[in-house]
Amino acid sequence: MSGKLTDLFFKSLSKHGSSKKAQEKQEAKKPAYCKPGLFRDEKGEIPEYPPESKEKRIKHLSQTANSVAIYSAKVLSTTVNNLWHDFTHTIQAVGVKGHLEYGRSFVEYCCFEAFSILTSYEDHLHDINFRRYSFDCMVAWETPTTTSQQLIVQEGNYETRAKEEEDDDDASIFYTDLMPLLIDVQDTFGIDAFVRVAPCVTIVADTVTAYSQFETLTASTSGRMPFPIYEKYLGALEKHVKELKAKHGYAHVHNLPVSEEELVLEVDGVSQTVIQHVGSKAFSGRLTLTDCALYFEPSSIMSYRDAVKFNLAADLNHEVSPDLSGPWGSRIFDKALTYKNSSLDTPIVFEFPDLIGSARRDYWLALIQEVIDCHMFIRKYHMEETCQPEAIARAVLGIIRLQAMRDCVQVMPTKPGALLVYSSAEGFLSWGDLVLEALANTIKNATLHITEEEAKSAFDKSDGSIAVPNTAVKLLQCLLVWRDCKPSTVIYKVKPGELTPLERAVIEARSLSQQTQKVKALEEEVKLDGVGTNVAVMNELLKPVIAFALWFRNVLSWNRPLETFHFAVILAYIIYKDWVGYLIPFAVAAAGAFIIWLRVTNKASKYQEIVVQGPSGGVSLDQVVTVQRAVSQFQGILQATNVGLLKMWALALSVNPEATNLLVCVLFGLALVLAMIPFRVLALAIHVAIFTSTFKNKTSGSKLHRRLRELWHSIPPLPVRIVESKEEKDIREAVQG
Repeated sequence: MSGKLTDLFFKSLSKHGSSKKAQEKQEAKKPAYCKPGLFRDEKGEIPEYPPESKEKRIKHLSQTANSVAIYSAKVLSTTVNNLWHDFTHTIQAVGVKGHLEYGRSFVEYCCFEAFSILTSYEDHLHDINFRRYSFDCMVAWETPTTTSQQLIVQEGNYETRAKEEEDDDDASIFYTDLMPLLIDVQDTFGIDAFVRVAPCVTIVADTVTAYSQFETLTASTSGRMPFPIYEKYLGALEKHVKELKAKHGYAHVHNLPVSEEELVLEVDGVSQTVIQHVGSKAFSGRLTLTDCALYFEPSSIMSYRDAVKFNLAADLNHEVSPDLSGPWGSRIFDKALTYKNSSLDTPIVFEFPDLIGSARRDYWLALIQEVIDCHMFIRKYHMEETCQPEAIARAVLGIIRLQAMRDCVQVMPTKPGALLVYSSAEGFLSWGDLVLEALANTIKNATLHITEEEAKSAFDKSDGSIAVPNTAVKLLQCLLVWRDCKPSTVIYKVKPGELTPLERAVIEARSLSQQTQKVKALEEEVKLDGVGTNVAVMNELLKPVIAFALWFRNVLSWNRPLETFHFAVILAYIIYKDWVGYLIPFAVAAAGAFIIWLRVTNKASKYQEIVVQGPSGGVSLDQVVTVQRAVSQFQGILQATNVGLLKMWALALSVNPEATNLLVCVLFGLALVLAMIPFRVLALAIHVAIFTSTFKNKTSGSKLHRRLRELWHSIPPLPVRIVESKEEKDIREAVQG
């Protein structure tokens, strides 16, 4: 209680005693391109949206698209005709065809140019005109022409009926009951418009997480974004930007050893308890997360003791994971996280006591993991010092968006990491490393070592590109929450009507992730309950192996003399000719040939599923109670093994032709390599590889391991159907008869 009173006392001091000094300090640090207040035109007036202009409207464009064009012309101090004239010259290099694509590209051209000016004002999030204009930009992008509007409305009605049949348990009562009523209006937009336009307003969305953001915000509105939700989201963004400023000042007032270059992202332990467990000891205190470190201050009688710092930016093999905790070292409640690195002797456990659920722990777990992934991204792709602020600023904005979306949907998203830039690419997107690689190239190519004025004057528009200086660093500097950094200009290039390399990488990764999710759903279907059932499935899947083992045992025991004689003679001849080294490549090639034979003879089509007879008996209740834990673990092993075997059968039967073709090529290639290289050389190479594996670079190995793992996850298992055994069928018929 005394610690809380001390916090309130220092907070009041920070408001009254240091407010003027902090304001003067912020004004001194404000960049020249950051403007105070709201946007004003040449007359010093704030233009209202939608504009009331008598200017001639462009034919074929929808009413919303014309309103966006007129307002954009006011912001750019020009006319709609001049905008259209400049656009027609710019768009020739892109080669857009069709009224829909042409109108959509014109909307992109207008809003991309206008956003560069509007977002340079400090209070643009508070401006209702900006909120409505940015919303209508996405509506106009989706319905740029008069003919496209009716089509979008029809598609939206169909999607509404389809999604109303699905249950959404994660949405709050307010959203579930009231928000679907908002999608009946025509002024809504879909996911494609949000993903394309929203990232140009840097605070609203990021290209990497735009899909997840939209799905979270529209979970209860059938995949359509109405203006009330969008306005509430922007209001929540404004609120959390202000809170970010307050947290930064709060940390300095409380003598936290945070440098001027660090940005405080989150503070916990002031109103709710945070407990640190180190071995058998436990300490309550305050937990602070910055953009490069984690601080914990154990509480004392009147204040807090010296903070313990965990440097998340250092290359120390950081690991953070959910954990169980409880009183006196017990592991009861799932409300803790474990942090460890190579410099710590024992892992550190942070417990977040909460009455209901583990949302608070999950939130902190996602935030810490995002900071770790951000600095790992910087090290992995060798980001220069001038590029690092932009990379870190993207992570900071992602955390602000997560906080805002949590306020909008009134619950913590089930997967908060999917809404953060680097965590999403690392853990939630298939081939996410390609997304991170595209992001690194985007930041590097956009970072220039000249001033913004020089960059704009030297910018080449001959290829149809538009200079978009709406960067994460610039936005945070305009909002007065970013630290001083080395002067560098970051300007992105965008072509109207054409996807950027980062957008293409995200779309491809999202498509692969959806396919992987479908395969994982099939994996859950073939995970059967009961040890007896899983053993029966495994026996059925291993029938060829079991049959070969029985045949080989019979051959060795001379139960089949003729076969044993032939086998012995052939093996003796192979040994005499020194062909032992060719047995392995022959077996590998035979496996590939067998798969091709199954496909050519059309035998694979007969095995669309594996039919297994269920066991005649089950496990008794007392046995289950006695060995419940062991049986549960063993069942999980059986399920995972069966899934792997079903995937191998699916590969052999060409359920996924692409993966099967790749497997056949690998088998024949491996057979060729094994056949050409002498056995002694192969044995020596394996020997050297085993004893030198610890000295090799782990980057290429981890990338290959990740690619193989994602390829394995994309292979659907063969379906399983359990049928009644003959004995049980006879018993049932006898009982019924």
